Amino acid sequence: MTSVDINEAIKSNSTYICAVDNSETDTDIAVSFSFTIKFLDFSIYEFDFDDNFKVMDKIFDLQQGHFKLLTAEIKSLNFERITPFHIYKYFSVIDRDGYQFNSAHDAGTFTDFNNLRYLEKLNINIVRNNGEIIPKLKYTDKIPFYLPNDDTMEYCFSVSPCTFKL
Repeated sequence: MTSVDINEAIKSNSTYICAVDNSETDTDIAVSFSFTIKFLDFSIYEFDFDDNFKVMDKIFDLQQGHFKLLTAEIKSLNFERITPFHIYKYFSVIDRDGYQFNSAHDAGTFTDFNNLRYLEKLNINIVRNNGEIIPKLKYTDKIPFYLPNDDTMEYCFSVSPCTFKL
């Protein structure tokens, strides 16, 4: 399968194996890695209306969209450490109308030193373990997606290029 229904995956408590190999695509760097992922939650993050909200609202229009955090347990199956960005930049969710939304990690917003306080508030753990995913260790992270304001929309999770296995 090329995508996973997030709500069904959470209900079934299933763990999926994903192997990514983009060595045959037109990218600058060939990357191959594999990992397991288990979906735990997918919910809207409510921002506090403080100075950090104002900063984020300048980057993302929080009147038209919102952040949903996909909480997932991830375990690297690689023999060497990799950075979360090697994995997260391939993450996207697809709505039932076929529109694709990349992880907000890809927007660069969450790598800006000034936004590290937001990482802590969102409980996003990309800076843990010196920013690396250590082989064989499971850890739980929250992956942010900036999505249109539509509470009824259902999403599938996709990693491109990847095929999921149960």
